[in-house]
Amino acid sequence: MTDSSIHAAPTDYRRKLGIRIALAVAQMESKQAAALAAGITSEQLNKWVRGQVKVPAEGLRALAHASGVDFSWLVTGEGPSKMRVPFNPHVEITTAPVDPKRPLDDWIMRRIAVVVVSVYDERRQAISPENVAVECALLYNELVRRVSDISDRDEIMAVLPQIRHLLIKRLEKASLEPGTGKASA
Repeated sequence: MTDSSIHAAPTDYRRKLGIRIALAVAQMESKQAAALAAGITSEQLNKWVRGQVKVPAEGLRALAHASGVDFSWLVTGEGPSKMRVPFNPHVEITTAPVDPKRPLDDWIMRRIAVVVVSVYDERRQAISPENVAVECALLYNELVRRVSDISDRDEIMAVLPQIRHLLIKRLEKASLEPGTGKASA
């Protein structure tokens, strides 16, 4: 689904823009690096993501360039995002055992949360904060099983599109099965 809501209520457009900004930020090393690239503070970037302020085109262009996403997609939600690491179902993933004593990595969880929220938003499906947490936990566990080095951020970024694809497939399958509670709105 494309975001043709530029002419809709500013809060709706800003909310959807905020999701795309968060996806662009997730392509970068850190939120601080994204803010620096956009020429703003981390606090201002948080306001962009939350849809609390109008976002200048110059800042979006700089963020798009630094993160590798398409500027037009960032502004409108239309067309390909051109994220650096597209999903490739033919890539062999080495699995590693899950270490139950290892604490959750908040850097990874933030990126997974952006995936969950954006997929549900694209599908126009509502999701409660509790269920965002559940989806994130399930996807985190799947991601940990798919990477060989959980501390390698490049590897994590390479696997995130596959995790996104798994969520989309699962939601599509659930929407076809009555009684799963995941039917599209």
